Amino acid sequence: MEQSIIGGRGRRRQERGRGLHGVRMSVPHAVRLGSPAILTCNFLLDGDALYSVKWYKGGREFYRYTPKETPALKVFPMPGLTEHDVKGSESGST
Repeated sequence: MEQSIIGGRGRRRQERGRGLHGVRMSVPHAVRLGSPAILTCNFLLDGDALYSVKWYKGGREFYRYTPKETPALKVFPMPGLTEHDVKGSESGST
């Protein structure tokens, strides 16, 4: 988000709201068949509301966390993955 603000003496300055930043993701390079994989996405919002977090594999969405929807956590069918395999967190990481 960027806003133009006119300050004293008519000078224009730019102020930026940070919104989503500090995004760090951790995804294993390889996982042994049948073993668990832990995917994490850490982020900072600086007071803004989170709309959603989505995970994709091979261009297909398999996980969605949308806090304002019911249910907030959705897992989409994908070979080798069931809803019971997925756990989510609402602590600023998923």
